[in-house]
Amino acid sequence: MRIAFLSRHFDPQGGGAERYSVAVATELSQDHEVHVFAQSFGADLSANWIAHKIPGPLRRPRWVNQLWFAGVTAWLTRKNFDVVYSHEHSWHGHVQCFHVLPIRYSLMAHRIGWRKWIRVIKIITSPRLLAYWWLEGARFNGLANGRRVILAVSMPLQQILESTYPQSRGLTKVIPPGVKRVEPIQAAERVLARQALGVSEDAHMVLLVANDPLRKGLAVLIEAMGLLPATWRLVVVGQKPPASSYEGLAKQHGVTEKIIFLGPQNNLRSAYLAADVLAHPTLEDTYAMVVLEAMAHGTPVVVSGLPYCGISAELVDGYTAMVINDPKNPNLLAGVLTQLAQDSALANRLRQQGQAWAQQKTWASCARAHEQIFEQIKIARS
Repeated sequence: MRIAFLSRHFDPQGGGAERYSVAVATELSQDHEVHVFAQSFGADLSANWIAHKIPGPLRRPRWVNQLWFAGVTAWLTRKNFDVVYSHEHSWHGHVQCFHVLPIRYSLMAHRIGWRKWIRVIKIITSPRLLAYWWLEGARFNGLANGRRVILAVSMPLQQILESTYPQSRGLTKVIPPGVKRVEPIQAAERVLARQALGVSEDAHMVLLVANDPLRKGLAVLIEAMGLLPATWRLVVVGQKPPASSYEGLAKQHGVTEKIIFLGPQNNLRSAYLAADVLAHPTLEDTYAMVVLEAMAHGTPVVVSGLPYCGISAELVDGYTAMVINDPKNPNLLAGVLTQLAQDSALANRLRQQGQAWAQQKTWASCARAHEQIFEQIKIARS
């Protein structure tokens, strides 16, 4: 098949959506002719897929750039492709993949009465919101004739999409992310990884991986660290937030010296191996690929339950991961972390069962699921 991928920022370091699209494109390009249309590339350009860089004469405001990208790619992919696969808001594309909550849900959910009408006025008086509202709605056109398919990366996201856009009920498919094959772990690797981070063997290391740590639970982790002994360390991988957003809280709880910011990392293997636990007390994640990756490396995980984090729909509390129902509660989080540190049998069970479960979630199987849908679209269009 000749497949067009639409992803404005085709970069595995960009976030979950970007890593998902890069991984699927890379897998499919082994058997198909894959063309990637993007404004920036951070992935390996020596891969089998073919890059098409879309110019961005006006990157700001973002909604104008989004319309521009949709228009240019609509023209460039209008013929000679069996499937156009979009990870962006666009009115074209036979397969539309959603990674985040729909805009209409975020804007209107749980608003009734006068609050609803205030929000409606805000939308109709904002060119930016109107543009995104229209672009998102256009992604659901053509579902009835079988020539367009909606994909969601988790079952909870599927349910929200179908409740927000009733025309997609029963027509939205779920294809969760996968993980790369994890090389066998050598006994000395953990020791070397901790030495590289400056974390002693007797310390309890909690890992947070996020491009936006503030959105993924940094504040509650800082509060929880204040409840834990001095030997605990919090290592944060990802973009370092402004000092003003966390330094005051860290000083208030006396944990400034407990926090290590590593910044973005190209390879997270060492961080996963060094950590005693990955903490992901997020308040909003449609899936959370870092949780899956950590589990594949045999790292125990503490993660928010539903409705905060989509991957939790697939996890078994106390067996494959520790699932917390209130990620805003630092006492609860500190208690679960303490339990893991003191109960070696529990920690070992999470390592073994979590890893066994996660390693079944391969990018190859994810790509094959896409392939089946693409074949159906090709037949429907023929």
